[in-house]
Amino acid sequence: MSDTLVSVTSAVASTLCYALAAISQEKAAARTDATEEQLSALRRAVRAGPLWRGVALNSLGGVLHVVALRFGSLTMVQLIGTLTLVLVLPLRALLGGEAIRPAERRGAALTSIGLVGLFLTTEPAPVVETLTRPELRLVIGLCLFSIVALTLAAPSRKGGAFRYAAASGIAFAGASVLSQTLAVDLTDRQNLPGFYIVVSIAATALLSVAGLVLIQAAYRSGGLGVPLAVQTITNPTVAAAVGLLLLGEHFRGRLLGLLCALVAGAVVTRGILLLSRHSESTTVAPSPTCADPARL
Repeated sequence: MSDTLVSVTSAVASTLCYALAAISQEKAAARTDATEEQLSALRRAVRAGPLWRGVALNSLGGVLHVVALRFGSLTMVQLIGTLTLVLVLPLRALLGGEAIRPAERRGAALTSIGLVGLFLTTEPAPVVETLTRPELRLVIGLCLFSIVALTLAAPSRKGGAFRYAAASGIAFAGASVLSQTLAVDLTDRQNLPGFYIVVSIAATALLSVAGLVLIQAAYRSGGLGVPLAVQTITNPTVAAAVGLLLLGEHFRGRLLGLLCALVAGAVVTRGILLLSRHSESTTVAPSPTCADPARL
């Protein structure tokens, strides 16, 4: 079995786990009152079964994601992750009995067509590249700075959902970049000294936890639609930027390939926005029991 096939298969399976996790996390978030304090809402969510199912599914998805990154291109694996929002449609229909509407079908079709275009225009490096020590420091520093800036700048509920989701996308993208470097270095090249390996493992764990907490806060503030769309766009965008700027990945055909990739990216974005609009309108509302302060 070729490295590319292993990477693609693992990435698709990982995406399925992430889609199921998103549905579980939405159910956990719907059990809290939007007016609760963040700490009280987190405590209530921790006692809920759907949250832990989401954690388990995210963990399994993370393992499969690392396998995909070990054998494939960072940009390719992160683009496959964009299918999360597409897979949510049949899963919600299967698990929740919701019919797939025409607008959702159009959004899924546009997203899939755009992804095909991006796959055709993006060319990975001949060998899976990893970050150097200065690049590791740069990526970790920029991710942490961006996450803190977006989190502190999220006072309103609606704007908070957008910023929390963007910060979550950056966190998960950064964790993916570091995971790929660790997976390749520990199993093959062994170029990083022990100190950088420990720092990279700690940073990966921190970014993964931060991404999970932030997207849960985004679901609580804005439902499933907009947060999942923002995270789905932010994650591969950040990862692709790292891949193109630092890991030797590039577009086929140079300028023409870049233009085709931009068009394909716009098609993907349009499809994701179509999907998120309907998802937002069908978000599960908190139940009266969970919203009752007397039961806290």
